[in-house]
Amino acid sequence: MKPIIVSFLLFVPFVLGARYYFVCQTLQWCARESLAAPAISEVAVELPDGTARTLHLPTYASGAADFPRTAVSLQLIDTLTALLQRYDERLVVDAPFQASEPRVEQGHYRNLGLARAANLAQALQRRGIPGERIELLSHPAAAGEDLALRLGFEEAGPAFTLDAALATGVLPDSIALHGLRFETNSTALSPNEALNEYALQLVDALQLDTTRQLTLIGHTDSRADKVFNDSLGRWRAEAVARYLQQLGYTRPITTESQGERQPLATNATADGRYLNRRVEVRID
Repeated sequence: MKPIIVSFLLFVPFVLGARYYFVCQTLQWCARESLAAPAISEVAVELPDGTARTLHLPTYASGAADFPRTAVSLQLIDTLTALLQRYDERLVVDAPFQASEPRVEQGHYRNLGLARAANLAQALQRRGIPGERIELLSHPAAAGEDLALRLGFEEAGPAFTLDAALATGVLPDSIALHGLRFETNSTALSPNEALNEYALQLVDALQLDTTRQLTLIGHTDSRADKVFNDSLGRWRAEAVARYLQQLGYTRPITTESQGERQPLATNATADGRYLNRRVEVRID
């Protein structure tokens, strides 16, 4: 009888711990019960079917890049996820920044507004929304103005091409190299057609425009030591730099690493970890 009682007493904490991790850490449902009431802004968003939807948007604290962890913000993520699953259009996330706010020291965004927009995009990607369904913008906020998002939907246009972006002068701050992902703890490249086509566009365009600087940022999943992942991210960026040089790129390339700090998807699944093992391009 005693072994049964002892086994039961050991089993109960295990079940409670597992439940806490899944419900609170993975699903993040526990946060809904204890979040403070946020400052909010209301905005009417026109939907692709011609109707309008009033959304409650949490405001950012000055200097904060993270999307506020409030009941209102979680409800907004739920609503946007449902709308993106219902409609085919692209979501435009336009986030504010103030001139007085500090520059973003972590990450590789031009200003705090883009870092805020990316933070929301990452939350939606964790819900299964592809990154190409979300466009990131930023706008300067006037002094005293609430730091709230602007949201809208627009028809999905043609696929991104670097030639078209350079022709219009509109470049995303960072784009994952199309068709490029890495095996676990690997820096080996397996270029496919999509990667080759993109890389050739990149080389041709930047060889002609000497005013632009190319930076490659390596990323990893979380299945190794953080210090090692920082090195692994840089090695991946350097591997891509050598690949571009083999294609004829002769100008300087800056390589950086974000390690495991900026996942595109959850590291709890094999598919999510695969998406996170990437190299991104920044063109300044």
